[in-house]
Amino acid sequence: MTVSPRERIVDYHNETKHHVPLFLLSAMDVRRAARQLSCTQEIASDGFFSLGMLAEFDRSLEEHGSWFYRNLFWEAGAVGQVLYLEAEAAGCRGTGIGCYFDEAVHEVLGIGGRRFQSLYHFTVGMAVDDPRLLTRPGYAWEMVPGGAMAGGGAGTLTGSGA
Repeated sequence: MTVSPRERIVDYHNETKHHVPLFLLSAMDVRRAARQLSCTQEIASDGFFSLGMLAEFDRSLEEHGSWFYRNLFWEAGAVGQVLYLEAEAAGCRGTGIGCYFDEAVHEVLGIGGRRFQSLYHFTVGMAVDDPRLLTRPGYAWEMVPGGAMAGGGAGTLTGSGA
């Protein structure tokens, strides 16, 4: 019997011990907006979901000092790492979205000023091979006779390391 990716996610969610209640606040198709806000990248609109992580910016810096700025990004990165791992465990893939229009995100959410700031965006879905991306060995010792990469990937090593 074939199980769809959506069914896998639902089954995975139902089998986990620690449930976080999620609530549907409004039913609407936001794929176009997600794509536009993420620098028109298809990955933001074509997966199971995409999200933006926001932080209480001004209050955090006022309470902890300017050193805490990088901590906000560390925390967002830690959440992203959990999303990567949970996506893999559920049989799908996740990826961070490095390009997004933060001011447009704030506008869509109806927030102004610096109270909240958009720090990191992420999406989860099924893997899509991108023929523009190549796997090449980084080191000569990764090459095996015949030009193939150890571990089964194909590639060649050029003098420039590219």
